[in-house]
Amino acid sequence: MCPGPYQSQLHRFVPNGYPSRPDSLTHMTAVLFDMDGVLVDSEDYWVEFQREEILPAAVPDAEVAVAETSGMNFREIYDYLEAEYGTAISREAFVERFEAAAEEIYAERAALLDGLHDLLAELDDRGVETALVSSSPHDWIDMVLERFDLEGSFDRVISADDVDAASKPAPDVFEYAAAELGVPTRECVVVEDSENGIEAADRAGATVVAYRVPAHGDIDRSRADAVVDSPAALRDRLLAGRHRRPGRRLSGYRPGQLRIYLRLRSKKRDQVSLRERRRRSRQRAIAVVERSPRGADRAGRRRVRRSRAVA
Repeated sequence: MCPGPYQSQLHRFVPNGYPSRPDSLTHMTAVLFDMDGVLVDSEDYWVEFQREEILPAAVPDAEVAVAETSGMNFREIYDYLEAEYGTAISREAFVERFEAAAEEIYAERAALLDGLHDLLAELDDRGVETALVSSSPHDWIDMVLERFDLEGSFDRVISADDVDAASKPAPDVFEYAAAELGVPTRECVVVEDSENGIEAADRAGATVVAYRVPAHGDIDRSRADAVVDSPAALRDRLLAGRHRRPGRRLSGYRPGQLRIYLRLRSKKRDQVSLRERRRRSRQRAIAVVERSPRGADRAGRRRVRRSRAVA
């Protein structure tokens, strides 16, 4: 349980020290999806990789359960192993192995959650905000978004790298995502598969739907409000309640929270130059426009006009 009322920087304070939340999905205004194990079945491959390769190499003299580190950012996994057990390989070697595994898993092996595009479209029609919230870095998330044609499908895409705070099971990444959407965490539903992710969502004060995957076995899911074990069951659960769009607001957050949140956001954004942000924005806008038939037609006409002007 959360040891105090200020467990994280964005924690919603209530008199007993824990965030309040609805008892069902009735007041849901946003859905926050974990990526690994929920949106794609990569968790099966990651568990195999950690159990068979990285953990024996990193901590050969200890028996470490994969559940201890599931849901953590992979760089924080190294820090955790180093602090708890001592590691037999360098951080650089550890990171290189993870990067190589990620390329294979996301580009070749992982499959998309069945019916995800339709589910996202239905939530959008009902006015429900959606966010992809993952401990994976943006490079890995982008591989999934591009491969499965999900670019632009979520209102926000959040990586733990965006938050200058602790990784799961700390609630910070979900609180940050809720603040990015302008929705109080108590009005969010989080779909998570790992024990650390379920705990993080619960501590954030969200309604938690645990998605059962074989890779995790019989982990503790007692902190979840509901447990589902198939894409169809997940869809039925998320679409069962009444939904309303709260509008772009931050009124659900206390002034102190807003200052902290905005400081965290600006600190991360300052790491990318203004010129680079503009370049990325232009590339995204061009890609979105040219993917549509009408946009491709307009782009073709612009190229013809430019060629004529040059001639």
